[in-house]
Amino acid sequence: EMTSALSMAEQIKKISGSASPVTFVPQRKNNTLHEDVDVFKAKRLLGWEAKTTFSEGLQKTLPWMKTVVY
Repeated sequence: EMTSALSMAEQIKKISGSASPVTFVPQRKNNTLHEDVDVFKAKRLLGWEAKTTFSEGLQKTLPWMKTVVY
């Protein structure tokens, strides 16, 4: 599933209940603007495929992080 950094930030805000604004900063020198993750390569070479979507993973990860970080 393709997603942008902004979309990920908004999903994290929604799931965590955060009211913090998403802040944009100037691009760093030599920063990559776009990255693709080839999940099909992992399946082809390793026989691995995700069983959890990004959104489902966030819903599971954020409550766990609260118990570890706080």
